[in-house]
Amino acid sequence: MIKIVVLICTVLLSSSLFAQNLMWKTRDLPDGITIIYQFDKGFDDLKNAIDSVPKNSWIKHIAVSNILNENKFQDEIFSYLQIHYPTKLKTALLSAGNMHNPAIIQIRDAYMEAILKSERVQTFNSKFSARCERITNVSIEKLFISKSSGEPRFSSFLWLTTDECT
Repeated sequence: MIKIVVLICTVLLSSSLFAQNLMWKTRDLPDGITIIYQFDKGFDDLKNAIDSVPKNSWIKHIAVSNILNENKFQDEIFSYLQIHYPTKLKTALLSAGNMHNPAIIQIRDAYMEAILKSERVQTFNSKFSARCERITNVSIEKLFISKSSGEPRFSSFLWLTTDECT
């Protein structure tokens, strides 16, 4: 388990450093688990990366921190939170926005719910059509709201987890 966490953190950090022209890469772990992450070399499309993984391997994690750089995705998350959690969102936006702030801690679960219900995650799930995995969980680290560009933006390490096929 610790190997997976270290690998995911390394992947998330490295992918956030190279935010342009990223491709999808797979990494097989010795215990029959595969993770997919974005890197400067790999498959052009997530579906091609998924299809390259042997059926007997569980695609457990997809590291996707870079989708937070997309305005459309940010808009969708903010819209969802405004509709379903307006008070939590307002409180978080009025806060300092750092990851230790109680208002940010309070919005974590709502933020993960918004991501899981997003159009992007639904699109990712459709790419698993030839397999039995489905994205069922969102994991985040270091959630904060940046206000430096004028418009507030969520930022975090972000990865999606699937249920194992049974």
